[in-house]
Amino acid sequence: MLYPFICPTHRQWLTLNIHAATSHYTQCIDTAQYHIEAGCWQSALPFCGSAYETSEIIMTAETQDAISAVINFTHAAILLANGFRQLNMLTERQQVFASSRERLRLELQKSSMDSAAHTALLECYASLDLGYQSGLIHNNTRGDTDVSMQNRTSAYHFH
Repeated sequence: MLYPFICPTHRQWLTLNIHAATSHYTQCIDTAQYHIEAGCWQSALPFCGSAYETSEIIMTAETQDAISAVINFTHAAILLANGFRQLNMLTERQQVFASSRERLRLELQKSSMDSAAHTALLECYASLDLGYQSGLIHNNTRGDTDVSMQNRTSAYHFH
């Protein structure tokens, strides 16, 4: 990732305190959503990024429900990618989708996963792949100012 949103000291602390990481994730998502609803993507982006990095810490710890961890990670990735798109940072958007797909691909290789978690992982991977592929189409056919991408990526949000 080009932009680390969590400093190394804070990352280490969150890694050692998963309960605090879960609280931090929730606060970041809520604050990002507040700024997004106000139309302030510049202000939302750091919170989207922090939520994204924190959700990966939580998913790596394997202490939270696997399905929730994967869905939260995917949600944060999509918010961050949408933030980059809103700020016309399309290379960074693609990097978020690519690195998130790779991260979920690694999760899929784990053998200890039950069928419900496996299904959730596949669905999340498909959502990230769709976002990534739409960015490739966007970048290759229409240039960097295609406003219609807003309609395509809004369907990727998890509710």
